[in-house]
Amino acid sequence: MSENKKLPQNRIAKLRKEKNLSQAQLAKETGLTRQAISLYEIGKREPKLETWFKLSDFFDVPVSYLQGIGNSRDYEQNINSFKNDLYKSISDNLKKQLGTNNEQLTYTFASIFVERFVNIFDVAIKNVDMGTYLKDRYVSLAKKMNNYNKINGINAMVTRGIMLALEGEQDPVAEKKFNEVMKIIYSYHFSDDE
Repeated sequence: MSENKKLPQNRIAKLRKEKNLSQAQLAKETGLTRQAISLYEIGKREPKLETWFKLSDFFDVPVSYLQGIGNSRDYEQNINSFKNDLYKSISDNLKKQLGTNNEQLTYTFASIFVERFVNIFDVAIKNVDMGTYLKDRYVSLAKKMNNYNKINGINAMVTRGIMLALEGEQDPVAEKKFNEVMKIIYSYHFSDDE
């Protein structure tokens, strides 16, 4: 049996050429080898997760776009897609919980939850140095949420976390609480398995 299957196509070569870089120049810029880049581009070797992050940040595109899975290289477009998916998920969940098919009612409630969640998410992401892979991962995990109580809890937690951090500048009690929260967050091991 002949091995004529088409290898998966990522967009590394396309993005490299858009920047008018040779493989050697890209290797120098990213700390990879020219040979590794060549193998990645032709699909003979799969980059490690850390390498996807590095290339994603270098080209300033979502990992999914770089891998050839997603079609959008625009982060704002990904946010809009995220909002639509999250709205549908919450809306479906609300219909079940409220026992109604009233579109106006579910639209109003779902819109409030989604806008609040996305606004907090947007502020956090734009003001924190988070690589494009982490942004993609956050969106991917958030799209799976359909429990509006949990989303409300996340909104409250993020808002309170920000307030604690700000208050901690002048209040030792808030500073202590903030440090306790940060210890809990940093002690948790986030898995790469979704």
